[in-house]
Amino acid sequence: MIDTQKRLDEVVNIYLIEILAEALKEYQTTDDTDVWSTYQIDEEDQVDFNIYQPDEDSPNLTVVAYALRYVPGDEPFALQVNTQIGTFVAHIDFERG
Repeated sequence: MIDTQKRLDEVVNIYLIEILAEALKEYQTTDDTDVWSTYQIDEEDQVDFNIYQPDEDSPNLTVVAYALRYVPGDEPFALQVNTQIGTFVAHIDFERG
């Protein structure tokens, strides 16, 4: 499980493009401007990410990946997003022209 800042940073460095692609795909399939989803690395490891518009008047997007934490006794949702451990993935500036 990816549950430390060091491990999250390592994973984001390795899977940066894949996480970004998944985030953009998820963002495109919804009408929301603040989307949370998961990038599954393998059967045991995953990161959750948030892709959002930091300013509602702008088309720009920001992507941040987060570690997970295990919460015993909270089945079936024993894994939760740990927003205390996050890593910047990308900021996308759109230019219209």
